[in-house]
Amino acid sequence: MSRISMIKTPLYLVSIIPVIYAWIKTGFKNPFLFALIVVFALVSQLSMNIEMDSEDQKRGMKCFESEPLLNVGPCHMLLFKQNHLNVIRKSSLVLLLIIAVVVLAFTRMLVLLLYGLAGIVLMYAYLKKPLELYKRGVGEVSTFFDFGPILVLGSYTALGGGSLNSVLIPSLGFGLIASSIRYSHHIVEEAEGSRRKMFYPYAHALLLVLSSLTALSPLKAALLIPVVVLVSVYASRQRLKTWADLLYLVYFFTVISLL
Repeated sequence: MSRISMIKTPLYLVSIIPVIYAWIKTGFKNPFLFALIVVFALVSQLSMNIEMDSEDQKRGMKCFESEPLLNVGPCHMLLFKQNHLNVIRKSSLVLLLIIAVVVLAFTRMLVLLLYGLAGIVLMYAYLKKPLELYKRGVGEVSTFFDFGPILVLGSYTALGGGSLNSVLIPSLGFGLIASSIRYSHHIVEEAEGSRRKMFYPYAHALLLVLSSLTALSPLKAALLIPVVVLVSVYASRQRLKTWADLLYLVYFFTVISLL
């Protein structure tokens, strides 16, 4: 297993692409803040992945390759020694705090604290008791908000965007696709005959269809829907489900922001 697959590097597109979209919609304002927000999003996802892998290890799960360059299970626990993980955890928290302070100092927007607080609450609900959403089969709820509305709207606001109305609906699309990616990535861990595995083809297709309807343009929706059908059919039958979703994420971003 390669380091790329153990760190699950391709999945970080889920953090990067929504921030790039928000930056494009502001007219490429504040490149310095944009770079800080990208780092903040990536480090947040890394911290979340490490904590989830730690919980998976406690549950006795194994790290294995689900798709090329994509592993599931407590892979960070194998890649790093425990003392190194502790250093990464503490360093990540310090870096996130520093970036948050710098962004607040530059923007002077206290509303960003609300976005940050909402993201933290949802991450906590995803990982920790009493909710532990990812263990209850509803982790996609937290994923939807953290990598959709909160990430897009928070980034857009921090970067000096205008009315949120122009990015609100598309932000839901990013959240829906992030949820489909999470669902596809973890479906291999589900037991045969489980409800999540039985309903996967239908729930996954619904997430993608709904995402195509957030394009705010009949022409863009028309460009998205045929690809949604292809990805949905492919993911329901083939192995590279997560990769299909990641490619759709890139296509969705291209259509709604560049066309």
